[in-house]
Amino acid sequence: MTTAPKNTASDWAFAILTSDPVFVKLYDCMDNKKLAALGKELYETKNIEDSKRSLDLDKTLALKNHLDMSTNHKNFCKRFLSPYLSIPNEKYIRAYSNTILPETCVWKTAPDYEPTGVFIPSREDVVCLTIKRLVEMLQKQNVVVPTSLIYREKCGHDGAGSMSMYKSVNSPMETANIFSKMFVPLSLKAASGEVLWINDTPNSSRWCRPLALIAVKESKDLLHFVNTVFEPGENDLRKDDMGFIHNSIKYEVKVIIETSMKDLKIRTMESGLGGADCLLCTSRRADWKDLTKISDPDVFAINRTAAKTLDLYKQLLNDDGEIEKSKNDYEVRQGLTSEPLSSTDNG
Repeated sequence: MTTAPKNTASDWAFAILTSDPVFVKLYDCMDNKKLAALGKELYETKNIEDSKRSLDLDKTLALKNHLDMSTNHKNFCKRFLSPYLSIPNEKYIRAYSNTILPETCVWKTAPDYEPTGVFIPSREDVVCLTIKRLVEMLQKQNVVVPTSLIYREKCGHDGAGSMSMYKSVNSPMETANIFSKMFVPLSLKAASGEVLWINDTPNSSRWCRPLALIAVKESKDLLHFVNTVFEPGENDLRKDDMGFIHNSIKYEVKVIIETSMKDLKIRTMESGLGGADCLLCTSRRADWKDLTKISDPDVFAINRTAAKTLDLYKQLLNDDGEIEKSKNDYEVRQGLTSEPLSSTDNG
């Protein structure tokens, strides 16, 4: 159980912070070795001055981000909790933050190629950095991390433009539209299958990590551009194991990326199957009400793939660059109405 310092003002600030369960966990989960060394020193020297608690840079960042604290709020807590709780200075926090953030670039949207957002160009760097941070966290918990690992994440993208915050007269944005590509780490396992870490709340917005933030309205052209930038790197990571060296130890990682964070509108545009009754198979709506077909599992087998759809598009493409269409041709076109924008099935 967490105990507060015996001081009226500090008790009050401490009570505010410890009302949040994450802070309690951060506050209590100090390094066991440090606590053992501190206890030994206190026993031998009878000196209680060294018994002050302190937050390291990782814990301070976690506290700021989880409580959405401004620098002023953090500085207030730093002054108010001193000397009972030591919090690093802002300059050290800022310098440390720069070392754990991936490199970003300006996003320029065709046809004018004006700067409209920011993105992380290297998917491998993002995955590598995420795994390193998970390894560091596990090692702080005295977990033995093997050198052969399996990392799993999900990613996707979506646009927003109807929210009132984007239309506010006080908004600094020049457009009411924002398009984002995000990813969420799901698990880290040993190659043997042993679970080292798992995300207990994978659908929480707090776990979403941005890969691109673009102030442009969602469109087919934008989806094509986004997939052209990100899909090659993601497919390379799926195909080959990734290796990196961290703290003089070499790790080999199998990467699993699931593109499951997409709504039906995005998937329909990306597949080019605007006239399909189902994006997973070639069945028709009438089949869904036919008792004979419902009892036959082969009728509704998942038989659509991105590769098959792309091949079909190439077969149906005429000299004018349009898909050949005719009346009652669903058996031929299978609902294909436009060029597929994605080459991946992972979802």
